[in-house]
Formats: sequence, C-alpha cells, structure tokens
Amino acid sequence: ADRIKRYYGREARVIAPPVDVDYFSAAPDTERGHLLAFSRFIPYKRIDLAVRVAADLGEPLVIAGSGPMETELRGLADEIAPGLVTFVISPSQAELRTLYAGAKALIFPAYEDFGIIPIEAQAAGCPVVGLARGGSVDTVANGRTGLLVEDQTLEAFSEGTAALLEDRIDAKRCRDHAAGFSAQRFRAEIGSWINDVLSDA
Repeated sequence: ADRIKRYYGREARVIAPPVDVDYFSAAPDTERGHLLAFSRFIPYKRIDLAVRVAADLGEPLVIAGSGPMETELRGLADEIAPGLVTFVISPSQAELRTLYAGAKALIFPAYEDFGIIPIEAQAAGCPVVGLARGGSVDTVANGRTGLLVEDQTLEAFSEGTAALLEDRIDAKRCRDHAAGFSAQRFRAEIGSWINDVLSDA
C-alpha cells in the first residue's frame, strides 16, 4: 500500500490472501522436538541461517522444501551441524502438516512481502521466529505467537530462537491468530471491497 501510494498517488486496501488454516489447525497434538525451516532452497530465503542457528543452539532441525541450493545446504549442515539436520525434500501437504505440528519453532529468516508459511505454521500451533520487516510484521504477533528480530544475522536469530524456546508460546494462541487469515475471512473482505467499489461507481 505504501509503494502504491508513493508511485501512483493512490490509496490501496490491503487484503491478505487466503490460507487453508483449517487444514493445518487439524494437525494432531504431538510432542514438539525439532526446529523447522521450510521454503524454496534459493539465496534470499536464507535457509543457511536456520542451519547456523541449529548448530549454535545444538537443536535438531528439519529443513523442508526443494531448490537449487540443496547441495550447498547439505554441505553446510554436514560441516557445522553434523547429525542435527534432516532434509525432507518436496513434502506433501500431509507431511508438512506433521512437520509443523512437531516443531518447537519455525525459523523464517526471509524478507517477504507477505509469506504464507508462517501462517500455516501458526495454524498448526507452531510459533515463528521471523524478521521484523516485510510480511512477518503482519502475520506474526510479536511476543504472542512468535518473536521478530531486527537483523538477518546469526546472532539475532539465534538469540531470538533461544528466547522463544524458553518462553514456550501457547499453541492455541498461535492457532487463534492464524484463524484471522482464513479463506472465509478473505471472501468476506473481498466481498466488502467489491461492494464498496460498486457503490462508488
């Protein structure tokens, strides 16, 4: 909305995209035993930071996704976090839901305009450690459903993850927050916007 205002001089209503929160919130309760990073394996996603956090904290990490950096990430994991990192390549939705439900925290270092992954994680009761810029500011309730850090650095994400693990954020709070991004909410907001546009025409 800020960019549209700056470049086009027009006001814009922001409507978050729909997320299948019902599916992910139906994940069965399970013991949370690992950190999780999920995305395409490409540079700006900064999955390498998740590997470095796991090594720094001595916490097991599951990396889910696929992409051209797979070999590089596997090499980094073998080098600095031997035995701590498991790769799940191209997980199905059911596998992903299980991974979210079993995670102590999702590490999400990417600077995204929005980012659906943190909402899916919260819907499954998993808190998020994210960057305090971009979409994470809107999708993660800082201090309530996760923790936002200022920099894409090992120090920031390691300290943030350690603090989050110590705080033990309530899974129900995460699910309740994620419900605000449901498909039903999207349909209602889009419908309201269309009605407003037609009434002004």
